[in-house]
Amino acid sequence: MSISLPCENALRDATVKAILDARGIPTVMTPLASTLALCDKWETKQLLARAGLDTPRGVKVDSDLLAGRGVAFPAYTDALRASAAGIGHPLLSKPLWDSTSMGIRALPDAAALDAYLADPPEVSAVIEECVAGALCSVDVVGEPGKYRVLPVCWTGTAGTEPVFTFADLRWCGPRPQADADFEPVAAKLIALCEDLGVHGSVNVDMIYTGSRYVVLEINPRIGGATTLSCAASTTNTLDALAAMARGHYSPAPVRRTGWAIEFLSPNAFRSRHGRN
Repeated sequence: MSISLPCENALRDATVKAILDARGIPTVMTPLASTLALCDKWETKQLLARAGLDTPRGVKVDSDLLAGRGVAFPAYTDALRASAAGIGHPLLSKPLWDSTSMGIRALPDAAALDAYLADPPEVSAVIEECVAGALCSVDVVGEPGKYRVLPVCWTGTAGTEPVFTFADLRWCGPRPQADADFEPVAAKLIALCEDLGVHGSVNVDMIYTGSRYVVLEINPRIGGATTLSCAASTTNTLDALAAMARGHYSPAPVRRTGWAIEFLSPNAFRSRHGRN
């Protein structure tokens, strides 16, 4: 069973699954084709839109076309400017394949976009609208016909600048209105997981703004907040994965049992003996 982080290692595990499945060795991991789609932010955006989920408006940026490698499209930069103008500033640029909030670049205005296009990243990217609100994360665990959605974890604040994944207070606990607003989103996420044949766990990053959940991406793996949701509920993701591997996964309804809180400390904790 796969418990790998980050996404490049999840893709490795999905590749191993394809090889082992061909030899009759079962592996708890989402199928390779679906994992490839979820590792690619643009492909994920299309999946989310088809599933009826909110996702930031955006445009794909092909690094080869932008750098003039291969086929020449002289109007490509102008096409990107026109697309960005249709979305509106501020914008964010995100590497197509990176994860854990790495490589994100803020584009607050047209001048910043011009500078970006004049000195583009070496990798393909997605430029998308910057959505402000509460950053949150949720895990969906299971296999076709047997999915559980764990409690939403709150991981920080989204704004015009990139945020380090673990920089803010992270918590999982009751939030009645937000929990109610999430129920139709959870149903759509389960339907999407059914379509993708998810086997194991996926981690969904979102922004809660007003009464809306805007889905940023779906990571084909456990997430950085998985331990929080497990600690605050009746579901242990690792136990569920082990049960799937043994062939007797029988999911029970998820119940919230308490609070879980995680934060960075500026000082190292000391043991009772005074050592770090």
